[in-house]
Amino acid sequence: GAVDYDGGLRAKFDLPNLTDRVNLLIESEADNLPQDNRITTKTGDTLTDTVNNKDLNASLQIILQEMERWDLRLQPGLKLKLPLDPFLRLRFRYLNPISADWLTRLTLTPGWFNSRGWEARARYDIEGATGGDSLFRSSSEAVWLLDESRNLGLTQAFLFAHALSRRDQMAYEAGVNCVIDPEFQDTGYFASVRYRRDIYEGWVFMEVKPQIQLIRDDDFKPDVSLAFTLEMLFGRQYQ
Repeated sequence: GAVDYDGGLRAKFDLPNLTDRVNLLIESEADNLPQDNRITTKTGDTLTDTVNNKDLNASLQIILQEMERWDLRLQPGLKLKLPLDPFLRLRFRYLNPISADWLTRLTLTPGWFNSRGWEARARYDIEGATGGDSLFRSSSEAVWLLDESRNLGLTQAFLFAHALSRRDQMAYEAGVNCVIDPEFQDTGYFASVRYRRDIYEGWVFMEVKPQIQLIRDDDFKPDVSLAFTLEMLFGRQYQ
């Protein structure tokens, strides 16, 4: 029923004379916060949510400690909108290989934003190779906002991806969003199919993604969308 257009940017710059432990990040990202009795995530965003919620951030990424299985990073920065919105985030990530092909990954991200106060995010992934250039991932995520009445949202998503050829990939994803307060309830479901193709030598990609959402506030009526994405990667680290 409607067409939206959206753009995103993510760049990382090595800063001279600061070794490899400090980088400057410029990125656009959605807030992905509990809103209107729901929690939206990157996997469950509608096109309109993504357009309306995305801001441009500038921040330093400071690697405080980096070991074989875990790292700790500090990220002070600004949301580049008027009025400027400073923030400070700490990210802890721990990898735990449980076999030759499977691992778990825990990511904890407490933070403070001038506009909304304290928050904390926790994500737990289980992923592994399932044969034939395929991948399965289970992602469990919680977002907690100190100053909000409905302050805890949960998302559970499952993804299966596999290669069709050297240049083509498919991914299938489904999940559920929930809130805890004032009572535990499901607030929405989502499912998508994503086709991705390398259209130019590993640095230009095209994606086609049909998606369906069923939201409690809309009486679980199907909300269907189709997204076309063109992605370009520049720089040695990305390629």
